[in-house]
Amino acid sequence: MDSWRKNKEKIDHLLLDESSDIIILVDVDQGIILEAHGNLRALRRKPEELQGAEMMILRPSKPPSNRQVLMFGPSILSRQGYYGEVLVGTARARSRTFGIRVQLFDGTDGQNLALLRMQDVTEQVRMAQEMRRMHKELQSAFVELRDSKGKLDEARRAASLSLFAAGLAHEVNNPLAIAMSSVSAVPGLADDLFRIYGKSARSSRPEELQDIHEAIREANLAMTRIGKMIKRIQQLEIPVNFEPLDLASFIVTRASAKVKVSVKSPSDLNLTSDQRALGRVLDVLEENAMLATQGLGPVSLIASEDGDKVTLCVEDSGCGMSEDVRMRACDPFFTTRPPGKGTGLGLFLAQRTLARLGAELSINSMEGHGTKAMIILPRKPDTDGGAAISYEGFRT
Repeated sequence: MDSWRKNKEKIDHLLLDESSDIIILVDVDQGIILEAHGNLRALRRKPEELQGAEMMILRPSKPPSNRQVLMFGPSILSRQGYYGEVLVGTARARSRTFGIRVQLFDGTDGQNLALLRMQDVTEQVRMAQEMRRMHKELQSAFVELRDSKGKLDEARRAASLSLFAAGLAHEVNNPLAIAMSSVSAVPGLADDLFRIYGKSARSSRPEELQDIHEAIREANLAMTRIGKMIKRIQQLEIPVNFEPLDLASFIVTRASAKVKVSVKSPSDLNLTSDQRALGRVLDVLEENAMLATQGLGPVSLIASEDGDKVTLCVEDSGCGMSEDVRMRACDPFFTTRPPGKGTGLGLFLAQRTLARLGAELSINSMEGHGTKAMIILPRKPDTDGGAAISYEGFRT
């Protein structure tokens, strides 16, 4: 009490009539608490417990495990200023967080004294931590929502394009059949005309007949290619039929001589899916792999399981893809094959088919180092497959 009275004028000057929860006067040299005033309930201490006690009585018994924070002790007396978060030990080996303003001054007896003004900020810190946690969760939810929106927009665009392609196939199919039938009759008619009029027609030459046959052949090839494209597009109209599937047996029985099959954990590769739809997807991936190796192979089909998912990997050691090509590989009508050799619909339709199966297609590739096309299938898809793309249904 003598120290407080002797230094009351200086203390009053330092306090400047500011109210603080707790005010502690400390002998800096000895590290002893000389006086303690204010609301000490936050410390669970009585004034007489602190008066004359070492500063270390307010040091927490153990540091917090979840975050880095300054702990109460002589180190906070090294310089005056404000410490926003200081962990202070209370009775019963507990601790609370305080904001502490340290003001150093010389006592009347030549002592190095420090006046600590302590305010309990435990709840504010807890609320700030909770706000940061909630902000982090909101950020995560925003990113997830943004990604989901992107996937939804992509799915809508793909569905619209699928509907457009199905409509195009319907509108083109019948005229194409008529055109192919008509064109196929032209060579015979040309032959007959040249036999009848060839001797008297001044312009009749054997090379003209050859040109007609060549033009018809090219027209037939073009229309055949269009017909194949239409058949592929019409796969979108085939309903998905989920049923139990033993994937190990399925891939072994369908593998060709040029496809090397490797199955991991064959006893646990059972799932629910559409066997025919999955077969069509594998046909596309294996065809691409064989073309990448110029038909020489080998192509590996590897099946493995991981919890509630099963992975099918079609792997080749062919020419691979650049990153730009890989990013566009599933775009409709995109192909790196020579003109007339590819439709650019294989991977697009494969991806759309897998989406209806609740599965995903992932492609890893490096130019000159081969390609891995991975089908990630859920054991129990949380989708009913969705409605098949029906242009007729849409039109009516």
